[in-house]
Amino acid sequence: PEDKANILRAVEASVGVGELDKQVLRELRSWLARAGSSALAAEPDNWGLANALGRLLKTQGRHDEAEPLYRLALKGREEQLGANHPETL
Repeated sequence: PEDKANILRAVEASVGVGELDKQVLRELRSWLARAGSSALAAEPDNWGLANALGRLLKTQGRHDEAEPLYRLALKGREEQLGANHPETL
């Protein structure tokens, strides 16, 4: 309990809990993007992963990187469901 209080005081004195949360989330999203890219390289036909990674990159403002992943996911869905299916229009 004392350690926890000391850590909290140190965080508040340096950057604050809110800023620390932002930094941790930023690093987590960055790690997820790298892990997703590695997984997609191993499974290039995993269209669900391509779509999820595209969404993650879009939320990070990395639109140029997200677009080809969205296109890959759409291509896979079109192959699976057909080009005229409501989910691919």
